[in-house]
Amino acid sequence: MEVLKQIYDNKDCSFDIKILDNFFTDDEYNEINKIVKIIKYPALDTAYGESPDKHVWFSTPVDNKLQELIKTRTNKKLKVNITKVHLCNYTLVTKVPNDKREIHDDYETEDCNWQCIIFINGKSSLHSGISFYNIDEDKKSMHLNTCVGFHPNRIVFWKCNIWHCPLNYEDEFTSRHSIIAQFKVEDK
Repeated sequence: MEVLKQIYDNKDCSFDIKILDNFFTDDEYNEINKIVKIIKYPALDTAYGESPDKHVWFSTPVDNKLQELIKTRTNKKLKVNITKVHLCNYTLVTKVPNDKREIHDDYETEDCNWQCIIFINGKSSLHSGISFYNIDEDKKSMHLNTCVGFHPNRIVFWKCNIWHCPLNYEDEFTSRHSIIAQFKVEDK
């Protein structure tokens, strides 16, 4: 029940999700696609200690040059004002049983109020993407609101306090490589 308490303590879950295909140029995308296939994805130190579900993902940091490219490109293409990159990692997500899926938010902080996933390598399918949820306070439950399918070179950008989950519990899911990043975005 601790998870539900956290959900209801965070009642501002308005949706503001931006989706854009062809985020990287073809050359950039092809180079990143090569990298994600050969790097190591350690699981150490990736669990959120305070989280009751111990959300774990496999990741490794991107280099500073790519991190700066993502920041600059996101500002330009999505017309936002990123002032700080809080986290920027390559990730590997694998299939989990439905009862092990982890619907979560990523806790807005002073340093982080927006985040993104950039899909790199995986099966182009709704069932390999990401899902977003609304809270029903009366029934103390969450309801699926929006799914965004996996498509290579697609960025999905949203506020950190929106509840979400990879669709890695769906029957048709195959593992995928992505880049995740969290940012401090300020008004222009």
